[in-house]
Amino acid sequence: MRIIDAPPPARASATSTSARDREIVTSTSARARFNRVATPFHGGDSSESEVESDFDESDASDDDRDDFEGSDGARSGANYVSVSGAGEGRQCVVVGSDGVARGVWRSVLFSEGDDTNDVSVDEAFERVLRSKDKPWVVVLARGGMFAASAFDLSKIGAEGAAPREAAIRHATARRYVVRAKAGGRQVSKDGGGKNIKSAGSSMRRANEQALEADMRQTFTSWRDVVESASLIFVSVSKVDARTIFNDKNPMLDRNDPRVRRVPFMTGRPTFNETRRVVGRLATLNLNVVEEPKHPTPEVDDDLASLADTKFVIAARPAGTPAVPEPILEPEIVVPEPELHAAARTGDAARVYSMIVDESADPTETFKGKVAYNVSKDKETRDAFRRAMAKLPEAWDWIHGAAVPSALTDELEAKQAAKEAEYEAARKAKEKERKKTQKERKKKESASAALLAKTAPPEPSAIGEKKSATLLDAADREARERREQMQNDDSRKRRARASARSVGQTFATRLRLAVGRLAVSVKHNAGTMARGAVLGAALAVVLQSRAEKRRS
Repeated sequence: MRIIDAPPPARASATSTSARDREIVTSTSARARFNRVATPFHGGDSSESEVESDFDESDASDDDRDDFEGSDGARSGANYVSVSGAGEGRQCVVVGSDGVARGVWRSVLFSEGDDTNDVSVDEAFERVLRSKDKPWVVVLARGGMFAASAFDLSKIGAEGAAPREAAIRHATARRYVVRAKAGGRQVSKDGGGKNIKSAGSSMRRANEQALEADMRQTFTSWRDVVESASLIFVSVSKVDARTIFNDKNPMLDRNDPRVRRVPFMTGRPTFNETRRVVGRLATLNLNVVEEPKHPTPEVDDDLASLADTKFVIAARPAGTPAVPEPILEPEIVVPEPELHAAARTGDAARVYSMIVDESADPTETFKGKVAYNVSKDKETRDAFRRAMAKLPEAWDWIHGAAVPSALTDELEAKQAAKEAEYEAARKAKEKERKKTQKERKKKESASAALLAKTAPPEPSAIGEKKSATLLDAADREARERREQMQNDDSRKRRARASARSVGQTFATRLRLAVGRLAVSVKHNAGTMARGAVLGAALAVVLQSRAEKRRS
């Protein structure tokens, strides 16, 4: 049943305006008594009681039962002490005009700033019903993921997650801001004082800014929806909370009475998760546990005032307390069933005999456990399975007694054959291992004997002395060779250096001679030409004279 479909609360009298009509489960005995009642939510979880709550929990007083007297939904002598499946103190009880008690999430009715002495559950519930035509906004953010949705309560359906068409607007964003493998947001690591300058850290820092820009753009474009919303439910991480509720430029006002915390665990921020969250917030819990309370005997105020008078104190014997201590009721100790004791001690034969012959109940629980779950060993558990095979219809073996399956004779024979086969294979493998080990040791012994035969004889004292002399001579010769090689290397280096020096000197002189020759040729070009002509003429004359002589 949804909250918008609920009837208005039954108003009893002026006393109903007191905050004492918030009947929350905080009693240890009440929690222990009703901790196994099924939750009415969609496959609800009991892990919510482990979540750290941001709301205060107060014990229900004995006068709470008077707040509903005179109304249509009041029940004389009864008090609502538990809202099962809602976690400890996260739901309040509202009795409608039809007399039905319903559990409503505390965060739907009250904000953190509401004065609990001035606002009652009935008034808060009526306030929610009056504003049911206004949308609810759900904001989820953690791990670089952001999801926000605004829902029309009139379209969220009868149960389960809200349908897609109920969302007036929705937006999601996802950025890479969590450090791979190491975990943790990059901004948190930077806040620790470490200045990491890797490519991945730079990318994550840029994505942090991009994620903040996406969130700010969403809230800016949704300004009309946010202003018209009746309630805004937020479930964000500490890092995202600093971004959304920033003191300088906040996206949402932390002090806005419409801003409430989601009172249960949420999954990954997605559009489907916002649909589930709003559906659960708008669902009324009909599993309200009722327990009669014993009236407290009233003490006459006039007689009680005499307890501390000087006359009474003087007449009291020394060591007598002023107020007698209350007499505690004896604790009821439930003995352990015999079947549980036999299973716990591992008496398999006794377990089988009690179930088959004495009709002992294997579905009976002791301290929340059946006998099968406290069995000491496998043989004891097999006794339960044999009894199940013997009496298959006698008990609810699977669900009630937690026995997984029956152990028939055929199944035992198969198991025995399988175990025998396994044991035979194990023995064969062990035999092969021992044989291999024996052969390896035999080979090692033969190798050791062969080495002992071929080993040289142990040297005598004279032989050791000769060996030492030879070693010294060899070392001395090697040392001389190394020194000679070093000297040869030194001579070679000096020769190479001298050759390089001579070559450099010759090259320098050659360059100078060539230069001088070029200069001389340049200045004596005419003289050399005349000499060449005279030489040619002289050659002609000499040739002609030689011809004349021959003729």
